Amino acid sequence: MTLADARDVALIAGIVVFVVESLLIGALLALVALRLLAFIDLAQTRLDDVADTAGSVLESAREAASAANEAAAQVRGSTTFLSDRVVFPAIRVAAAVSGAARFARAVVAPSGAGRKGGDRGQAR
Repeated sequence: MTLADARDVALIAGIVVFVVESLLIGALLALVALRLLAFIDLAQTRLDDVADTAGSVLESAREAASAANEAAAQVRGSTTFLSDRVVFPAIRVAAAVSGAARFARAVVAPSGAGRKGGDRGQAR
């Protein structure tokens, strides 16, 4: 075997190794691409599930906010009703009774005795 024959054999062996290596890399790339597609499909399915769950949670939150808004409006209406029908009339009655009591004390009590604090506010 001559040097040229050894060179040809080495060249052919190198080409065969290169071809086998290229085929292995191509097969691995195809396998990685298939796994990536499967992962993308799985991720899309999971994200759709999460989006559906988030949508139902948001709908529940909207319903709760609407119910809270209605309850606040009812409380506001009840407060206004109680203020108009109970509190303000009670204040007016209490003020009238207090004024009548002071008037009665002023009329019945002797001069100067009906005031609280005695001679407060007068110069000595």
